[in-house]
Amino acid sequence: MRKPTSPFGAYKAPKPTKQPDPPAPRNFGWERLIMDAFEKRLQIEYRCTGDAQHRTMNPYVLYESGPGKVLVGGWQVRNPNKPSAPDWRNPEVGGLVDLRIGAEAFQPDPTFNTGDERYRNGVMGTVRRF
Repeated sequence: MRKPTSPFGAYKAPKPTKQPDPPAPRNFGWERLIMDAFEKRLQIEYRCTGDAQHRTMNPYVLYESGPGKVLVGGWQVRNPNKPSAPDWRNPEVGGLVDLRIGAEAFQPDPTFNTGDERYRNGVMGTVRRF
């Protein structure tokens, strides 16, 4: 004998929604270092958790993505831990393992726009473009 079926189909419980990660503690010293790199148009070198070597980034913007969560946005131009083509990255400053200003200068893209929706919570600083 067949089991009776519902005309509405089987009940499926909703998938739990993933809660956003809480912000890492702010590192005001590194935020200041990034601001110095903006002023001098210098690359930054940083390591994330699990990185054996430093990544290199052309930093463009320091901004708050949510309450207490400060990110640096820029073109990652080198990642010896996982080589790939340059691409835009937004690591959380407080979550970095190490950060330093590099020796190489870069020319910022004059079309960079801080009016993008992702910066709606506040831009703390940007690279000097002119």
